Amino acid sequence: MKEKIKRIFKKYWLPVAVIILISPFYFTLGCPFRFFGGFSCFGCGMSRAAEALLHFDFLTAFQMHPLIYIMPIAVVLFLVRNKLPERLKNILVAAFCISFVGVYFFRLFSGSEIVFIDLKSGFVYRCIEHVINLIK
Repeated sequence: MKEKIKRIFKKYWLPVAVIILISPFYFTLGCPFRFFGGFSCFGCGMSRAAEALLHFDFLTAFQMHPLIYIMPIAVVLFLVRNKLPERLKNILVAAFCISFVGVYFFRLFSGSEIVFIDLKSGFVYRCIEHVINLIK
């Protein structure tokens, strides 16, 4: 039994750690990228899209993040990643990353209300601005 728990921990420690580290932001401050940097991340809108799917609102889910529909496939592929050939894994990861980058920039430059860059609203910018004002 201990070996099975160790195997499970070894296999899933990274995604669990990321979820544990990021989740407090979503419940208090919102997206850490928007809070600290003032810009949307590549997955911006994914949580809202998942929530819309839970309410069977497929159009809103697509509007929040068009790649929400490939997430179940990505989860399954992640779970069976050890059974996939290395070349196929590399191709899938590259395709996944290119999809997210492409959708991000399309949404950014098409005037999407969800994806934006406003560096002045970020915590880091405000801190730097505050320090500069103290020095003056």
